Amino acid sequence: MAEVVFRSIKCHETTSGIGADDVRIWFKGELLFNQEMKGGRHRNIGGGAEMRHFDSPETVWVKEADAGSDDIIGTVTLFPGQFGEKEESMYGDDSHYVLFYGVGG
Repeated sequence: MAEVVFRSIKCHETTSGIGADDVRIWFKGELLFNQEMKGGRHRNIGGGAEMRHFDSPETVWVKEADAGSDDIIGTVTLFPGQFGEKEESMYGDDSHYVLFYGVGG
């Protein structure tokens, strides 16, 4: 069984709407992060060490909460055996975010 440790997320540019983004990170149907983000902010996820186990490919969803429906900032699919510290840039809805995480076994 593999494990992922979600470390942090950095906002370089918010989505195309006005003001800050309400950012949500989902993994295996569980909400892991739900905070307001502005450009230049870097926030820890669960204290910087939010760990979850997985044994098959799983998708991480980063979304911006909007009235009616959420905008997708980006996704990343994790695979068991894909070990190491990672950073994933995401550019959905004219934004730029970077998700920092580590995968181990």
